[in-house]
This record gives sequence, C-alpha cells and structure tokens, in this order.
Amino acid sequence: MRNLLSANLHRLKKSRAFWGCEIVSALYALFLGFELYLDMKKNGYPHPIDAGLCQYIVFAGILLAVFCSLYLGSELSDGTVRNKVMAGHRKSKIYLASLGACQIAGLAFWSTYLVLYLAITVPLLLPLEASLYTLVSCLASSLVLSLAYCAIYTLIALSCTNKAVVSTTCILLAFFLFFTGIAIRQRLDEPEMIERIEYDPVSLEEIYTDQENPLYLPASRRRIYEFLDLFLPGGQGLRLSGIMMPKLTFDGIMPLYSLVIFLVTTGAGLMVFTKKDIN
Repeated sequence: MRNLLSANLHRLKKSRAFWGCEIVSALYALFLGFELYLDMKKNGYPHPIDAGLCQYIVFAGILLAVFCSLYLGSELSDGTVRNKVMAGHRKSKIYLASLGACQIAGLAFWSTYLVLYLAITVPLLLPLEASLYTLVSCLASSLVLSLAYCAIYTLIALSCTNKAVVSTTCILLAFFLFFTGIAIRQRLDEPEMIERIEYDPVSLEEIYTDQENPLYLPASRRRIYEFLDLFLPGGQGLRLSGIMMPKLTFDGIMPLYSLVIFLVTTGAGLMVFTKKDIN
C-alpha cells in the first residue's frame, strides 16, 4: 500500500493535470481576493477576510472532477493499473492508493488557495467577522467535503475504462450537484407571504396587500429540502462558502454527512473495482 501510494505521488509530481489545477486554484484565490478589495474601494461595501475564505469549496467540486477524471482516467487508459495488477498488487490496495493520491492533490489545491487568499486579503480587507469556532468549523467541514468529492470521482473514474466518458460524467455530475444546491437553496429562501400591488381604478393609488406565496414549501416538503440542503455536496458547499447566505453558515451534521458519502462511495468503489476485469 505504501509503495503504491509513493508511486502515485511520484507520478502526481509529473502530472500536467495536477499542476494545471494548482495554477487554477492560485488564480482563483488571486482573482477573488482582489475582486473583494476593489469592490470595497469602489462601492464602499465592507468585506471582511472571511468573505471568501471558504468559497474555494464551491469551486472545488468542479476542479476535483476535472483532476480526478484526467489523472485516474490516464491510470486506466495507459495501462498503469493493469501493470500494477500483473505485478501482484491487490486491487483493493490499488484503489485506496489512487483515492489517497487524489485526496492529497485535493489538499494541495485547497492549501494553495487558502495561503494565497490570506496573503492578499489580510493586509487589504477588514478583520475577521465570524467567530474563531465558526471559521475553524467551516474550514474543517470544507476539507471533509473535499475528501467526499474525491471519493465520488474516484468511484466513477476507476469504474470505467473510457477516459472521455469518465471526464464527461464527472464534470456533468459536478455541475448537477452545484445547480441542484442552488435550486434547493432558492426554494428554501422563498418567503411564506409575498407583497402584491393593485391599483384602485377610482383613485389610481397603489394598494399593497399580502398574499400566500405559491412557491413556499409546506412543512413536510420543507423538511425534505432542508435534509437535501445539508446532505448533498452542492448544498453544503453553498452554506460553507457564504454564497446565497448572509454569512458563513455551519451545521455540525454536515461533516458527518460528508463522511457518510465518503464511506459509502469508497465501499461501493472497492466492490466494483475488485470485481472489474482489468485488461
């Protein structure tokens, strides 16, 4: 297992997909940091450092989909996995070593973003607004969610030998999770009552009345949406990033849900891969 992981990390250092994603992570940190600073200077809107501290996790779902599909897709297509099997390595260890390499890469992307973002925003933006507990909890939960993303994409990448199919599936799934999270959040944010404007035909004055919002979720459906918002990676990412929320929002159940996703997808991946015929 250790030798397999070492070999994967050695290959990781030479991977163009890895270094390309590292560059993208760095550019995203630079862009977001300067964008917040310029918005504060131009529009006078106060941005604390934590305004974009965890925004990487929303972007990570797509970035890791690209990396895992390219890196692991090459492992299968160029015969690297087949050679490992022929050398006598157990398929379960090959799978876990591949998953470990993707998780280390994900940690590297996350660290690059965090270091560069803080280097830019600490001297330019306002002091931290969220409590230390909230910041640490959100960062830790973001890290666990990143591991869950890696487990999902590793399952897909090592279950199919067609590199194009793997890349397409992973990227489409990443966008599906992202937009599903947005759709769920929008429904949960719908108010129970909405204001309606009518005109008095005699006085021509505007009359404001409240009416029930047809998009407001009833209690039974709201509980389902709230569960999906906390469980699905897309909803978790939006909460942790502060996007579509007034501030960073942490719920202690989210890392547990991410851990469940990680364990289930890893277990399923091991079952599929160990039974797979590697030609």
